[in-house]
Formats: sequence, structure tokens, C-alpha cells
Amino acid sequence: MFTFVFQPKANRETLRDFNNRLREYCAETPVVSIDASAFGPNLIIQGTTADDVDAEGVPTFTAVVRTLDPLDNDIEEQLDGLIDQEFEKHPKSDEEADEKDPNLPVKFVICSSEKRAWAVLICINGEAEDDAGGDQGDEGGGPEDGTPVPVPVPAAGFQG
Repeated sequence: MFTFVFQPKANRETLRDFNNRLREYCAETPVVSIDASAFGPNLIIQGTTADDVDAEGVPTFTAVVRTLDPLDNDIEEQLDGLIDQEFEKHPKSDEEADEKDPNLPVKFVICSSEKRAWAVLICINGEAEDDAGGDQGDEGGGPEDGTPVPVPVPAAGFQG
């Protein structure tokens, strides 16, 4: 299990830095579930890795966070824009697969506190592979070391 906390009041990191830290973790670790909640003025992202539950062949996830103002009159457009940004990172062909992240947006989790609201977009970024019994070989980056591998074909609802 893992936990990430974004604390705007603490001023330790920007939302961009938080997103980068979360994304880096999800790129290096096969995350099989992500949940988000608010506690006071803080956003908490927690989840489970494939190693935690001994999972194999299940989708792995990543997330991106955006601050929302509940009083904005264009929330739908903001969320659609966030989905579009993630789809732009998804490779459309095998040639592009090496150049882009394999992100497929699947769900928003909306969290709100007394003063802030966040939209957490969860994306499929690969598939958990069994890491027991493979040669670790070079310095990683593939199924042998348990990192997520790209999902070969997007689900029907996400094909453009």
C-alpha cells in the first residue's frame, strides 16, 4: 500500500511537483488501485500495488490531479480538457509507443475539503506482470522487474 499527500498549506511542493512525483511512482511501480480523499485542506492519494496483492495480468494505473473551483461554470469543459490532455499522451500506433505514455483515462474521483476541490483523473498505464522467475538483466524498465507494460489495445469506449 502507498500514500501520497498534497498539503497546499505546507507549501512544500506545487501541484505540478506533486503530480510529477505521483506519476513517477506509478511509472516505476505496478499500481493496481488508486483512491483519493480529502482531509482538512489536504488531498490524500492512496492505493495498492501488484506486489501488495500478488496480482498479475491486471491493469495498472496512474493519476493526475487538478484543482477545481466548485463555483466555476465550466467544470465539464475543464474535465474534458484534462481527459484530452491524457489522450494526447496515449500512443495511437506501435511506432509511437516508445515516445508516449500509455495513458487511457478511465475515471474521475472528485474530492473536496472546506476550501478546495480536486479532480483526480485515473488512467490505465499498463498491465501488472509477474516478476518472480525472470532474469533481472539490465537496469530494469520491463516486465522482468515488475514495472507496468503498455496495454496493447484500448477498451472499446476509449478508441478514438
